[in-house]
Amino acid sequence: MKCDNYRETSKIITLYSLTHGKIRCMAKGVRKPNTRWGGNLQTLAYLNILFYYRDNRGLNLITGAEYAEQLKNIHADNEKLKIGFRIVELVNKTTIDYHENVAIFELVKDSLQYLDSATKNYENLLFKFEFMLAKLLGFGIDFKKDNMYRADDLNAEDYMSPGETIRDSRMSYNKTEDKFYNVLMDGNFADVMEFNILTAFSKKMDNYFELYFREHIENMGIFKTRKILNS
Repeated sequence: MKCDNYRETSKIITLYSLTHGKIRCMAKGVRKPNTRWGGNLQTLAYLNILFYYRDNRGLNLITGAEYAEQLKNIHADNEKLKIGFRIVELVNKTTIDYHENVAIFELVKDSLQYLDSATKNYENLLFKFEFMLAKLLGFGIDFKKDNMYRADDLNAEDYMSPGETIRDSRMSYNKTEDKFYNVLMDGNFADVMEFNILTAFSKKMDNYFELYFREHIENMGIFKTRKILNS
């Protein structure tokens, strides 16, 4: 969900719904002090929303919202917020309006629920989400066949270990990394979250997924949240 203030008292909400996919809605007057449910309309929220659907694909009018589940732990942790915002940006950039996809809805919901309850290795969850999203969008990844290490395609110095050359980066393929690729492809969120991976390898993964999505989604552009995630 993405929220933008509109005029003095309203909000324009971009949300990913179970029944209609990504849609944009207007919530009138919800920024007034006496609003009953306007405070529920925030980014990274899992909500039950009542809205009037418009066939002309204009802004749909929201008339009520309540929490389906409060994800309080995400909003209380800056590191979790970074991951959550990246998930939101990915879905917003890779999906089209008014295209129902129950599998993507469930993936986003499950990812945010796991993130809310996670106690470690939050970025691993993002990698699993990206892997699953690519598969659902029709361009799944096979790490066994794909060339994971394309270190010269983006700023290599941003994610290489001290003293490591580009060739070394491409060829370094240790057992932990091999296991991590396998669990990304075949494991679940709980399995992925158990891995402790090095910062250098995490940056390689982040770089790889950004390149992969940019190659498969037209006009993808640069992820705005990438700078936040790496800060």
